[in-house]
Amino acid sequence: MTTCVFLQKQQPVKSVNGFYQLTGVVSHLGGSANSGQESGRPQHTGPNRATCTSPSLNRGSTWTGLQTLKHASTGAAPGPASTPPAQPQHGKNQAQSQHGQNKTQPQHPQTCLNSKERDQLQTSYNTLTKERDQLQTCYNTLTKERAKLQTESGKFTNLSWQKFESSLYFLSTESKTWKESREDCLKRGADLVIINSDKEQTFLFNLKKGVWIGLTDSVNEGTWKWVDCTPLTTRYWSPNQPDNGGGLAIYGEEDCVHIQQHQSPLEAWNDLSCDSKLKWICEKVL
Repeated sequence: MTTCVFLQKQQPVKSVNGFYQLTGVVSHLGGSANSGQESGRPQHTGPNRATCTSPSLNRGSTWTGLQTLKHASTGAAPGPASTPPAQPQHGKNQAQSQHGQNKTQPQHPQTCLNSKERDQLQTSYNTLTKERDQLQTCYNTLTKERAKLQTESGKFTNLSWQKFESSLYFLSTESKTWKESREDCLKRGADLVIINSDKEQTFLFNLKKGVWIGLTDSVNEGTWKWVDCTPLTTRYWSPNQPDNGGGLAIYGEEDCVHIQQHQSPLEAWNDLSCDSKLKWICEKVL
């Protein structure tokens, strides 16, 4: 016996070889597929569609099956019905499944520090922060000094200045007394040259100029000091010098030093009266 099932608001979903898959809710059971009627109702009315399937369906259950297009008009027997879809998990079973998943999740251990350990970490952090700030301050200071040196280097680098190692040297083109020469150097942000090495002495000698340098014993006779008040340690005196004029009044007191042109590079210094007028060399240490 074939049971006719009324499906409410079912719609064709997909055509498969001339069959339409229908899904709906069973609203009524009973009748014969050949009768075309069920309890005085026509097989096809309104939004409902009558179809025939297995008598094992119950009212209110979900149904999905294949229905021929011709069945809607001819009452031909439908194709085989498909198995109702599986229902999703609900309620207690679903909760138990989720609970089981939670159990398998790894637990991350928490590290607890006591008061002493926490204080030690804080002290270390504060120390590192202080050192970082000190380094930043040093960096800022060095950056400013570098910028200042670059500015001064640009100011002094012209035809009148020459660079040798870590200093700039100004070569005068006029002649003045030792005191006037030093005053000129100070106005230029420099001072009369201080010689510290054989290389520097040779460099200055090769300029081929008899010039004042920043060495004098005007404060205390026989005690030679540079213009920065440091004592003389490296000496490049000419033979028999210094002699303070050889005791001759015509030369006066010879308390200032110049480089002579006609001597060898490392034996070129001579003491001379500070009132004599010579060219001079200023030095600006970078």
